[in-house]
Amino acid sequence: MSRNIEPVLEAVKATPPVSIIGLTFLGVSLSEWAIVGSVTLIALQIFFLLRKEVYLPWKAKRTKA
Repeated sequence: MSRNIEPVLEAVKATPPVSIIGLTFLGVSLSEWAIVGSVTLIALQIFFLLRKEVYLPWKAKRTKA
């Protein structure tokens, strides 16, 4: 792995704990943070499922015609 990418990867790895600590200092509890994360994950899963099952087949049919 190149030396330029290593600091970026370490920063990405540190982002979740740092954000949780920061939000705890701002008054957002860990349980609220978990709810926000869960809702975000569910929304992303719905988006990618609809994109795969609805949008991409529709786009493929439309470009063939």
